[in-house]
Amino acid sequence: MHDVGEGVTEYKPGDLVIPCYTPECMEWNCIYCKSNKTNLWPKVRSTQGSGTMPDGTSRFSTMDDQVIYHFMGCSTFSEYTVLCSISLAKINPTADPKQMCLLGCGVSTGWGAVMTNPNMRNGVSVAVWGLGAVGLAVIQAAKYRGAGRIYALDVNEGKFGIAKEFGATDCHNPLTQPAGEWLRERE
Repeated sequence: MHDVGEGVTEYKPGDLVIPCYTPECMEWNCIYCKSNKTNLWPKVRSTQGSGTMPDGTSRFSTMDDQVIYHFMGCSTFSEYTVLCSISLAKINPTADPKQMCLLGCGVSTGWGAVMTNPNMRNGVSVAVWGLGAVGLAVIQAAKYRGAGRIYALDVNEGKFGIAKEFGATDCHNPLTQPAGEWLRERE
């Protein structure tokens, strides 16, 4: 963490943190934060979609003062970003930041989708559309859970190699090979 805004007491400059796409307010009476089923906190979801902070403003601008909107509440595709303190999770200062950065959203979403799916059992076939962080995490978790066939689908065939490293058994580009063709191959 580079700097801390006014009124923030739970973090200090130098803390190692990861951004959280879906934060929790941790208010004592919040039904979403108390739930063991969801943390889709509605107070921040509406502003995330509009590209602003929870107070409705943006902390980014161009050099000529035009507003730049936040991306998904985190704006982590930028060299520096501004986040609400509730959108951060402090992690062990001895952890490797290059590995810990994966825990913020993509990996936990992909693994969570597989690990909490009651229909995921040994030998099933899994199809994964999109081979970004979430898709690759789904493939990795499906392999871990014992999937029989793991179909990796993406229009960027350059991602097929890493998909196979993560556990995909079959890779297909839906633009060049329609689903009917590759599904029939396995019947």
